[in-house]
Amino acid sequence: MALTGRWRRAWLVLSVTLLAACAVPSGPRPPVTPSPTSGVAATQTPAAPATVLGVATMTEGRCQCSTLHLISVAGSELGSVTLDAGAQPPLAAGPQGIYYVLGYQLMRLGADGSTTEVGTVARAPGGDGSAVRPAPELGSLAVAPGADQWAYLQSISSGGNQTDQVWLGEANRGPRLLVSTEQSPGAPSTEFPGGWTYQLMGWAGGYLVLAQMPNGSGSFASSALEVSLVNPQTGTETVVSNSQNCPISAVGASGGYVCFQQGGGQATELVTEAAGISTGAWPLPSGSGYGAAAFDRSGKQILFSNCEGCGASPSAADLGSQMEVLDTETGSIRQLGAAGLVSDAWLANGQIVATQYSQLAYARRGSPPLSQVVLVDPASGQVTAITDDSTSQFAGIATS
Repeated sequence: MALTGRWRRAWLVLSVTLLAACAVPSGPRPPVTPSPTSGVAATQTPAAPATVLGVATMTEGRCQCSTLHLISVAGSELGSVTLDAGAQPPLAAGPQGIYYVLGYQLMRLGADGSTTEVGTVARAPGGDGSAVRPAPELGSLAVAPGADQWAYLQSISSGGNQTDQVWLGEANRGPRLLVSTEQSPGAPSTEFPGGWTYQLMGWAGGYLVLAQMPNGSGSFASSALEVSLVNPQTGTETVVSNSQNCPISAVGASGGYVCFQQGGGQATELVTEAAGISTGAWPLPSGSGYGAAAFDRSGKQILFSNCEGCGASPSAADLGSQMEVLDTETGSIRQLGAAGLVSDAWLANGQIVATQYSQLAYARRGSPPLSQVVLVDPASGQVTAITDDSTSQFAGIATS
């Protein structure tokens, strides 16, 4: 269940949206069911902006190893760490740096370039209390805004069954099991015919945000079908959105979200909802893929990318991706920047972080495109490079 390629990048994007912007009411909400489209303009309540410490990126080296980088918005490198060859640990950008798991220890790469051991990640115990063999596969990671709590997923496969566990780590306290769900082989679910996995989307209002992600997503892999809040003290789950026919791509400041409805003979729509109630819907051309959405600071504009064929890893399809901006008050949609840009995050200062894909003129047919993390001016579409490595992948926004 470890994330690779765009699977890892896209969920980190969504995690950043929640960490930086989402303000959820103090108590859990009851389960809800999406209503029909209402067409009412979307409204988002701005949350206090988090100060951007740097942009987290990851590059792939010839040593078959990955390097994590923390880079200022101006483009200067604040720190980096190279992982062992073949290592693909869960990682998350968050308060004070980039977090990753190394040898069942939670590590942080800070803005001063140092690596610090923050806490531990538990090995799932077997029925007799011993460690599970083979060792569980570590999935996604999420760090609370105060950096005093962290959550992570473990996937245990045994006898054709898979158990997904959500663990909570805390400063000066051993890890605790919050959620455990077993998936047994059998008839496919009508909601998830291809199966699903849990993913952590970050923290909001003191709650851990947990999503069910369909396997085999064909477009922008950041689309959740169900999102829940998990109480970090009790492990109680409360569904805040369940949109089986409109996969969720971004969560805004008030807890409202963006989803893209497509299929079943219906026209593609960009839909905004809050507490499961549709607050706006705008038609989009059918036959394409939509995702990588983000609200601006006011919540009145929505950034997203249009890319037919974009999937779980960089491919030639990324070269045709196009960023677009929807004005929720007028309903107008405009293209932003040149082709080959996929939106990553909309910062509180108005700047947009995106990944720019390109291809060398002499590249072999079928070879993956080059990628670079850039800043995009939301008015002009002008691009300014943040990274200079042609394998750079966006991994999130670190805050101070």
